Amino acid sequence: MRFVIVFVFSMMSVLLISPALAGTCTTTLPMGAVTPARPIWCEALGSGTDTHTEGANSWIDDFNHGNTFAQLNPAYREGYLGNGEALHFQHLNHWMVDIESHGEGALIAAWMRPNRSFRLQSDGSVVIEFEVAVPIAGTRSVDTLSDSWPEVVISTAPQPPGMQPWGSALRRNGTYLYEAFPGSWTFGCRMQQSKHPICALYNNGFDYAGGPDRIWEINQNGGDVTYEQGGGPGGLAPSAWKSCTSTQDPDTVCRNKFRWQIWSNRVLLHVNGQRFYEAGLIDTNLSNILNNNFYVYNGDFAYRMNPGRALRFHWDHLAVNPEGSVTPPTAVPSPTVVPTQTATSVPTSTSVPSTMVPTATLVPSTPVPTSTLVPPTLTAVPTVNCPGNSQRPGCRDRR
Repeated sequence: MRFVIVFVFSMMSVLLISPALAGTCTTTLPMGAVTPARPIWCEALGSGTDTHTEGANSWIDDFNHGNTFAQLNPAYREGYLGNGEALHFQHLNHWMVDIESHGEGALIAAWMRPNRSFRLQSDGSVVIEFEVAVPIAGTRSVDTLSDSWPEVVISTAPQPPGMQPWGSALRRNGTYLYEAFPGSWTFGCRMQQSKHPICALYNNGFDYAGGPDRIWEINQNGGDVTYEQGGGPGGLAPSAWKSCTSTQDPDTVCRNKFRWQIWSNRVLLHVNGQRFYEAGLIDTNLSNILNNNFYVYNGDFAYRMNPGRALRFHWDHLAVNPEGSVTPPTAVPSPTVVPTQTATSVPTSTSVPSTMVPTATLVPSTPVPTSTLVPPTLTAVPTVNCPGNSQRPGCRDRR
């Protein structure tokens, strides 16, 4: 029986280090997969083919690799956090990830990113595109999982830094993947079943995720924005964001192409080519990320997942600044030395994932001025309060 060291979320959202079984092969169909699929730990993975192209400040990958059950290719870095295991792989001209829980109600996050940093384009924005099947086969109706969603994260950190002195790999009282970067400016968005993006900006502190480290949050309540348009079932092009039930094939029924364009004072989301959401930000603190070298992460989150059935996310096209309009300093490559994790009263084991890399020293450069943008005149969004102590993903006061 093989053991590995992983980061573990408790039900209080505290990441601990604890021994856990490695991923296992079962005959149970993974959530988000179709017959006759098996968990990826049943397959022998070959070498993955690198299909990306890149410019001085751009990255495009359509993953037309022709691989069948192959490893994620070395142009990417990957990892995961939580009481379980996650494994990225390439298959049928996609990239995918399987997530497995090793405890009741586990919180598990998987991440991958291009093995380089990026900068602003000459218009003061960064563009991030990706295709992903979301929501994953109606996971709120599946007994073994409360919910699941993809995340996109940009951070000055080249990796989540791991265990902190307060006994967690997250910011204090944190929950999401984008809260796994204490000490670094980080911005992240969740694409949840509500179809309203939930995004937050964090400073480079080591304090609580809900504040003071969190500078602001965009959510379904309409707060922390100067204006907001779209999002959810009643906004701009509500039918553009495809969804599916727990019995449908998510890859063919509810795969969506998301295109985020992010400035220091505004965010704009297109879904499947249609303008879906836009918001003006209450400050320009995003420039603390955008005026430096930053890394772009695609992540997957399993919320309160129980053992017994794996969860599969389907991804495809991935691009950063695909039009190549750039102000290009030299990108910072990732070092390849594996950091050491230290645990108390835990058997000595190999740290997982082996591809996680230590924090790199970022190359300073002249900040790029943010372009002046004039927001449209829009109707104010009414505030909707979440119920007290709500555990529903997305509630502002859930902490």
